[in-house]
Amino acid sequence: MKILITGATGLLGGYLIKELQKRGEQIRALILPLENADLLIQQGIETIRGI
Repeated sequence: MKILITGATGLLGGYLIKELQKRGEQIRALILPLENADLLIQQGIETIRGI
């Protein structure tokens, strides 16, 4: 299943992503234009920049 996470660069979003990855889910993260997405990209998470 594909899951879109908002707030992925925050504390709760980070924990949620870890748990979803353990379950083998496909994750997309909606992030703000100025947020650093390097860690998400390294984890293999598709990032979408919004406004």
